[in-house]
Amino acid sequence: MNTRFAAGLITVLVTFVLLASMAQASFRPAGKSKAEYHALLVRSDALNRKYELGKYSSIPAGMTAAEYRALQLHSEGLNRLYGTGTPARPVMVDAGFEWSAFGIGAGAMAGFVLLTGGIVAGGRSGLRARTSS
Repeated sequence: MNTRFAAGLITVLVTFVLLASMAQASFRPAGKSKAEYHALLVRSDALNRKYELGKYSSIPAGMTAAEYRALQLHSEGLNRLYGTGTPARPVMVDAGFEWSAFGIGAGAMAGFVLLTGGIVAGGRSGLRARTSS
């Protein structure tokens, strides 16, 4: 077996193992305790329910439209009582063409071209038949 082929195969296998381990890892943000992260998930789920996002995109089963609206009004009243309110929405400003994003993309593409060119050039040098004189 060619050593370059073996090295490439090992690299691919290690990459797959790393990706699989990352997929199984907990995505709890750094600096948050387990209780804080659970509270964040509960709050996010409640906001999804309030704004009818995700699995709450329609009125929940077993609840009439009037009951659901009453629940929303009750929740908004509790938010006003405890001062949570609604978060400010970010304002999107069109700043024109993003040259910094273009530069990052161009640099990444140049790196990719150099990398693939090096791989192709390295692979071709190993294919030449060597003759002795």
